[in-house]
Amino acid sequence: PQAVITFFDYPADYVDRIKEMVNTALEEYDTEWNEYKND
Repeated sequence: PQAVITFFDYPADYVDRIKEMVNTALEEYDTEWNEYKND
C-alpha cells in the first residue's frame, strides 16, 4: 500500500534529523558538564 511506501521513503531524512538533534544535545551537555567540572 501507498502508506507503507511513504513510511519507508520518509525515515532517511528523519533519522538524520534525530541524529543531528542528539549530537547537538550531547555537545551542549558536554559543554555544560565541562563548565560545571571547572568551577
